[in-house]
Amino acid sequence: MRIDARGYERMYRTVMEALRKSRQVTLVIRWKGKEEIVLSSEEALSEPMRIHYPLSYLAEYGFSAARTENASEKKNPATGAACA
Repeated sequence: MRIDARGYERMYRTVMEALRKSRQVTLVIRWKGKEEIVLSSEEALSEPMRIHYPLSYLAEYGFSAARTENASEKKNPATGAACA
């Protein structure tokens, strides 16, 4: 699932909880022109005292899904768009 966070700087805990409860889901977050944050449902964080996760905190976390997602993304040679 891809989302564009635009001017948002936080992801609420409920989003992380929903991701954690899902199976085989990868969340890709674009934000403020910085490198995408890519995290899988298996890597979803569980920090019960948190209300939200700052995107800057998630960007520094180093999720392994980011390496897998970027390495395996296939592009259409004619358009350069990502293939589904």
